Amino acid sequence: MDLKEHARWLKDNVEAKRYDYLLDNNSLVGDIDLMKINIEGADYELLDRMIETGFVKKIEIIQVQFHNFIEGAVEKRNSIRDELAKTHKCEWCNEFVWEQWTKI
Repeated sequence: MDLKEHARWLKDNVEAKRYDYLLDNNSLVGDIDLMKINIEGADYELLDRMIETGFVKKIEIIQVQFHNFIEGAVEKRNSIRDELAKTHKCEWCNEFVWEQWTKI
């Protein structure tokens, strides 16, 4: 299957959903071993919603790259880290590069 055929197959066979759909329908997803988040600044919005909905408790390991080109990045990151610390432990951190959180 060439790239164009594969793209057509995906379009016909895979239904894309916004992350809100999974977070709002928490029971659709079981436990998650590893979630790696590198979404160019949208990491703050996603993690806020994951914490707000309790979805974050389903994830054993979270690897995240926070981005510092977002206005208020330091404060947003610190706030999320404070909330993550309630359910996860920071195993390692290279500030604004990568960090890993493991469920307590």
